[in-house]
Amino acid sequence: MMELKFKDRLWVRIAAPIIASWFLAGALLYYFVLSFSSEFLDAYISENMEWVANDVFNRLQRSQERLSRNDSSGREGRLKIARTKALGAFAEYLLRYDVWGVVYTTAGGKPRKVLATSMAPDVWLAAADERPRDKTVQTFLHGRDYYMRHFDFAPWDWGIILVKPAVQFGTLKQK
Repeated sequence: MMELKFKDRLWVRIAAPIIASWFLAGALLYYFVLSFSSEFLDAYISENMEWVANDVFNRLQRSQERLSRNDSSGREGRLKIARTKALGAFAEYLLRYDVWGVVYTTAGGKPRKVLATSMAPDVWLAAADERPRDKTVQTFLHGRDYYMRHFDFAPWDWGIILVKPAVQFGTLKQK
């Protein structure tokens, strides 16, 4: 009797295409789920940073509107007090929501720090200069990933940089 080769056996001819198609379907499913979850995570992070930036902007806008409504004599002193109160509220907000921030002014040509929390302002000013404004971008500095959003508050000639370390979103990336 003639001995059959391995590939000529019936069970191999039946099972091999089924097993191969399972592996192919699994690989395709894994690839699509991974890419979808990555896009979802990027959209979530961008929306989160945009929400924080809009909230900060609206709070500063309300402070500026209150000042203009109550405008009377001693404008320069009132302006300084209003800005100081707004900065204090801004710093408190950043601490509450675990966001790092830099507020700077470009009055006089060169950027000058007005407020900085939990970060070196010069490093972030340099990093923000290279990236687009009003957009959340991922940046890699000093061996770590960060998400950064940079926008302007024109009424007081302030530039604002908001930063969150990528590790804050790490639990989402692991799932």
